[in-house]
Amino acid sequence: EAAPTPSEEEFDALSYEDKIIELYPSSNARDRLTKEDLPQDIRRNMNFDWEEKKEAAIPIALEKTIDFMKKYARATAPKRSNDDYSSSDDSDREPTLSDFDEDDYDPIYGSSKRSNTMPFLKTELKTFFCKLRKNLLFDAGFRLVTPHPNDMYCWCPFGKNMSRWQRITGLLDAYGPDSGCQCTGGTQFTPGGLMGHLTSLIEDQNGNFGIKKRTMHFAVHAYLNKLYSNYYEGYEVGHQALYKMGDAGHKKALHAEQKIRER
Repeated sequence: EAAPTPSEEEFDALSYEDKIIELYPSSNARDRLTKEDLPQDIRRNMNFDWEEKKEAAIPIALEKTIDFMKKYARATAPKRSNDDYSSSDDSDREPTLSDFDEDDYDPIYGSSKRSNTMPFLKTELKTFFCKLRKNLLFDAGFRLVTPHPNDMYCWCPFGKNMSRWQRITGLLDAYGPDSGCQCTGGTQFTPGGLMGHLTSLIEDQNGNFGIKKRTMHFAVHAYLNKLYSNYYEGYEVGHQALYKMGDAGHKKALHAEQKIRER
């Protein structure tokens, strides 16, 4: 009999490695795996300041996601003057999570409440990112530097293989079945494959997806872009999956990864 799904509080109390095992899609895998079975590169992150990096990535991704929603709202809302869209804070500083504690008045909202063209409030997005931060498995493939037999170690957090995380964090209960927090299929991806999947949902060239689904996939894309933007420390380059194959950034990232493997 499969073990019951832990509550979010019970999950938070688990060790780093036990959290990863708890999120595996298969109940057989969860019963069979031990901490020693986890790839070394995934396990090693518990000894680094990974949580601090994730916390720093959230406000950047949150700000970009709000900008993404506003661009959609401007395209669908009645025309207004440019002054209506001016920012109240022209500072170049990077935002922090405390900047998003309240849903301040916004000219596109028309009030502090969600409008028909703005699918999520700031505080709803902030809550989502805090839930995403707890998913230690969906982006695990990014952290595999040592060659591994299976490099397809990433999942879309909205896919069926991440249903364990979705249930633990109450994702669908919090946002509803029409929130865009669902993705068909259960494909495993390489890091580049995951980024490509997210991009295809965001761009939606065939017009198959609503703004909610596009926004949620944009949020994950923005989070990964910031989290892995300087992944190969000492080389000033992001993870190779953040670049188009063959461009200068991708070549530099491959070089950095090779040097790290040789250490």
